[in-house]
Amino acid sequence: MFVVDDRGRIVDANPMAVENYGWSYEELIGSSFSRVLPTFTEADCESWFAQAARRAQSIDASFDVAPVDHLTFERRDGRLIQVELELLGMDWNGPGRLVLIARDVSVAMARETALQRERDDLESEVRKSTSALREIQRMEGLMKRSLEEKDTLLKEIHHRVKNNLQMVSSLLSLQQEQMPEGKPQSLLAESVTRRSCSHRWNSCSASSPSFHLRGSTRSCTEASSPGTRRGGGR
Repeated sequence: MFVVDDRGRIVDANPMAVENYGWSYEELIGSSFSRVLPTFTEADCESWFAQAARRAQSIDASFDVAPVDHLTFERRDGRLIQVELELLGMDWNGPGRLVLIARDVSVAMARETALQRERDDLESEVRKSTSALREIQRMEGLMKRSLEEKDTLLKEIHHRVKNNLQMVSSLLSLQQEQMPEGKPQSLLAESVTRRSCSHRWNSCSASSPSFHLRGSTRSCTEASSPGTRRGGGR
C-alpha cells in the first residue's frame, strides 16, 4: 500500500510494499510514484485524484474502493510485476492524499495464461481430430462409391458375356443341324456343350458368390464325354 500526494510523490508505504518492491522505506518516501510504476505520469495522478473525488461524493465514500486496472510495476532489481491497482478514498492522511492498494497478480495471471494456452492447444487438437475424421469419412464415401461402380461394371460385363455366349451357342446349334452326321457334327456338338458350360459358369458366378466351380466342371465334363455326345454312343 502506498500513499501519494497530489503531485504524485510517495509520502508513505507499508512494510509489505517495502518488502515486495525491494526499495527501502527511506528511498521510497519523497520519490515519484514512477519509481515503482515506470509509466506513471502527472496525468495519471490527476485522473486518479479526480476518480477519488467523484467517488467521495457517493454514500459511505470514506471506505469506497475504486479499481484502476492491471498495471506493470517494477522492482528495484528490474523484475516486472503485474499488479491490480485500486484507489482508496480516505481522508485521514490529510487533504491531497490518495491511498493506492497494489495487489500482486503475477502468479494468477501466469496461471490464467497457462490455462488459456492449454485451452488453445486442446481446441487445436480437437480441430485437427475433427478434420482428420471428416477426411476419413470422405475417403470412405469415395471408396464406397468406387466399389459400387465396379460392382455395376462387373455385372454389366457378365451380362454381355452371357449374351455373347448364348449367341455363339445358338449359331453353333444351327450349324450342327445343317451338317451331315459324322465327325464334324460331333465336334460341333462338343463345342455347343462347352459354350453351354461357359454360359452356365458365367451366369452362376455373376449371381451367386457361393458358386461351386468343381461341381459345375464335373457336370460339364460328363456332358461333353464321348458317351454323351450326339452320335458318340453309336
